[in-house]
Amino acid sequence: MTFAPSKGRATRRWIRRLAAAASLAALCALPVTAAGATPPQDGRTSAHAPLSVSDYGGNRVVALPTRGGDQTSVPFEGLVRPTGMVWDASGRLYVSDTGNNRVVKIAEGGGQTTVPTTGLSDPLGLALDGCGGLYIADGFNDRVVRVQETGGGQTTLPATGLSTPTGLAFPPKGLAFPTTGTRP
Repeated sequence: MTFAPSKGRATRRWIRRLAAAASLAALCALPVTAAGATPPQDGRTSAHAPLSVSDYGGNRVVALPTRGGDQTSVPFEGLVRPTGMVWDASGRLYVSDTGNNRVVKIAEGGGQTTVPTTGLSDPLGLALDGCGGLYIADGFNDRVVRVQETGGGQTTLPATGLSTPTGLAFPPKGLAFPTTGTRP
């Protein structure tokens, strides 16, 4: 009779596992498009839009369909180790061309151009603000620079102690991080 308590525990454990599996199956059965689809006028990406991927080792950018189909190459020329990417509201894709120490952009209809910058060394992450500013994580220079799309040159953000910055992100509207009295 020493086996009865462990048999009961094993049975309860299997019941919990089956319940968890049934819950997971129920969640997977929910319609994905209803939860993920957004109207195009709200500025967010549709659940059916392809996912842009920087292929660092393949020296290219590809578009992966999220709902089936074949991947396609995005027509950038001469990329070497692409990393960070960001889309602007006008449909231009910006890519950190890390191996060439530059940032390039391509419009939805085509036409590649280089973003005017100076002194970049290993640009990695990219972010855009709502005022036409492109922010670049300048990896080997241990800094973040801002380039204004409408001209006005390049500025370096005041920061100390950065060591190979890579990712950049702005919080969504209405969300702000505390700036005094706390450290990340």
